[in-house]
Amino acid sequence: MNRIRATAVAATLLSAFLVAPTWAQTETPRFDQRQANQEQRIDRATSTGSLTEREAARLEKGQDRLDKMEDKATADGTVTKKERARLEHGADVQSRHIARQAHDGQRDRNQDGKNDRRQVRKNKQ
Repeated sequence: MNRIRATAVAATLLSAFLVAPTWAQTETPRFDQRQANQEQRIDRATSTGSLTEREAARLEKGQDRLDKMEDKATADGTVTKKERARLEHGADVQSRHIARQAHDGQRDRNQDGKNDRRQVRKNKQ
């Protein structure tokens, strides 16, 4: 009886050690944290009026593209160095887009969905 129990425990431990490296390779915690930070940046810029609704929608679409890239990279159970590099590059590009759109001078401070810059120009004429 003890021999059967010991064999079962050994088999369980062996399977756990064989599966653990696969779990570690499919996880992308750094990328996930980066995605969360970028989502917060978009939300914060939208709430302060630094992004118009149209800009925010375009940036959200970019975030969705990154999510799909991550899903594709993790679909086979491992994330290779090349896939990680692509994910990081995509996140870098998206980060630049967020920064540029948030600081490009187009504002929606009154949260009406319209670009406030156009209203200022019309009022000056």
